[in-house]
Amino acid sequence: MNQNIIKDICKEGKLYLVGGCVRDMLLKREPSDKDYVVCGIESKRLEEILCKHGSVKLVGEQFGVFLFRPNAS
Repeated sequence: MNQNIIKDICKEGKLYLVGGCVRDMLLKREPSDKDYVVCGIESKRLEEILCKHGSVKLVGEQFGVFLFRPNAS
């Protein structure tokens, strides 16, 4: 994830890398995608932050799961 996105999120909350990509990195494999957990930011605010950096789609409303695709750098 782009450093600017990380900085914007971390100004207001905490960001953790989770899931299969962590396993893959520990096994020295290239992750196919990355999953993050964001704490300390309400869903609507996180969506606002992410929208500044790419496309955002709510795919799991019950748990606040977003599919995020950053803009090309």
